[in-house]
Amino acid sequence: MTSIMIVVSSSTFRNSQSKYMDMAANGVDVVVTRNNRPSVVLAAVQKFDLSPSRDITGNLVKALNEVKDMRQNKILAKSAKDFIDEL
Repeated sequence: MTSIMIVVSSSTFRNSQSKYMDMAANGVDVVVTRNNRPSVVLAAVQKFDLSPSRDITGNLVKALNEVKDMRQNKILAKSAKDFIDEL
């Protein structure tokens, strides 16, 4: 299946935002060009997996547990200098 893509300038996009958002929602990739700035792609959200990865989730859980342990004095708080020295 071939995906459809259109390219519009930022001013054209601004003048008809709803039109281009509807197009993106219906599967058309809309590339918005901007003078002297990187272009952007407008695409439907369901094309992207916005859920956090297992690695990120694991790291967040570990960090939260470390904060809980520190608050319960299971881990000694360190100064910023001591922390940097460990690195």
